[in-house]
Amino acid sequence: MKELMILSIIILLMSSCDNDSNDLLNTINTDIPVCVQGIIDNPEQSSDLKTIKVQEVNGELHYWLNTDFTHFDGVEFILNSNCNVICSFCGECIPAECIDEYDTDWIIIWEK
Repeated sequence: MKELMILSIIILLMSSCDNDSNDLLNTINTDIPVCVQGIIDNPEQSSDLKTIKVQEVNGELHYWLNTDFTHFDGVEFILNSNCNVICSFCGECIPAECIDEYDTDWIIIWEK
């Protein structure tokens, strides 16, 4: 009986871990805004895109257009849903203060 109780607890803990890892994905709208889709659809603008990631900051969705340019001292941009630049950062530049608003929990919504 004791083994059955321990097994039940282990199964319960394992199933709750799966739900926790998906909570962030379930709470953020992962639809790609029209203006961001326009960037993806334009070969000149999207040729260097690797991923587009989303994160909610102060109730607004922000989209990181990840090109990996920061590895080569290039600039990467974070946009809002209207494609206004909210933040930009580069590899060897002094980090912009706006970058402090973000954590590491970005959700990939598009990948080349």
